[in-house]
Amino acid sequence: MSCVILDQQDNEFDVIPYNNALKELSHIESNILTGANLYLTSLDGLLDHLKVYVDTNSSQSLRVLSVFDESINLSPHPCIKHLHIKVKDEDDEDLESFFPECCTFIQEAMNIPNATVIVHCGAGISRSASVIIAYLIKTRLTSRRGTAVTWGFDDSISFVKSKRRFINPNDGFVMQLKSWESLIFLQCLI
Repeated sequence: MSCVILDQQDNEFDVIPYNNALKELSHIESNILTGANLYLTSLDGLLDHLKVYVDTNSSQSLRVLSVFDESINLSPHPCIKHLHIKVKDEDDEDLESFFPECCTFIQEAMNIPNATVIVHCGAGISRSASVIIAYLIKTRLTSRRGTAVTWGFDDSISFVKSKRRFINPNDGFVMQLKSWESLIFLQCLI
């Protein structure tokens, strides 16, 4: 593929082959208490990771959240739990109604010692990034002067872009994430 991603670091640009960048497992966060790790990737990145996981006979807990409109058949493995949300990467698709289920799935996995959580879609750019952003909005509850506030959409998308610079939720998902942000903010006030 001739497409490249430009990344600015130290006032110089590094050229990264696009197809290799998509396959990266982008580390989003670690749970300091349990050692669990959350990753964002593409379908190809997931398949590469699964091959290594199965080849090494890993007994580490692996949770896979697929946000993909096509069927995905993961080989049965006693340590792998899979949630498949069938959504197309289109502006009019309803992803927001799945945010609570996705956030619960991710949070439960993040509470398992040394678990790995992989959230993926086709390219790791729009659908899976939107789910990770929704999770961050939901879980980043803080208190300022006694008023509950969350890490909003802007903070969450900036953070995920700092980990995987080419994410780009479609316009419909952005609107749904802002609606989700409002809902979570209202819940914090109750």
